Amino acid sequence: MRDNLHASRKRPTRQVDVARGRPARYALTRRRVVIFFGRVLYKSIIRGNEKINMIGKTIEEIRLNETAEFSKTISESDVYLYAGVTGDLNPAHINEEYARATFFKTRIVHGMLAAGLISTVLGTRLPGPGSIYVRQELNFLAPIRIGDTVTARVEVIEIMSEKKQLRLRTTCSTHDGTTLVLDGEAIISPPRPKKPEAAK
Repeated sequence: MRDNLHASRKRPTRQVDVARGRPARYALTRRRVVIFFGRVLYKSIIRGNEKINMIGKTIEEIRLNETAEFSKTISESDVYLYAGVTGDLNPAHINEEYARATFFKTRIVHGMLAAGLISTVLGTRLPGPGSIYVRQELNFLAPIRIGDTVTARVEVIEIMSEKKQLRLRTTCSTHDGTTLVLDGEAIISPPRPKKPEAAK
């Protein structure tokens, strides 16, 4: 009886979030992550009462050397959310104690998180909604630290009319554009014009 009573009083073992050293109950569940990104998407589509055009520019509407940008300050939450969604739990990104002993002396942002901002520009600004990624080349040139504001920029450098594709230079920079952290090129298939509806 005593053993059973002792067992009933025994507290359940707490699971610990290794990255933060805190109880796992604080970790975001998959459902919360989905809700979070759903809200971000909703806010990006509807800004106040202004709806973003959900059809991007066709190849006929795009001009050589045309550019577009998107900026975002990378927070600690962004890094942990990205690590949770992708499973990339490299301690260089999520464990400050470990990161202090590295060459960078602090945590750095996942390079592919910054690269994802390029996709934001291509998918929402230029060419915009309806665009399809064909190819992306990337060179990672410098680290991004938590709190840095990253500006992703794309520039049309070739219009391949026969293939109905675009070649764009893709970059990410920090510190008001003074530090280039990522450089590369992308091949994109812009949205096709809507076919006229057949007369009823």
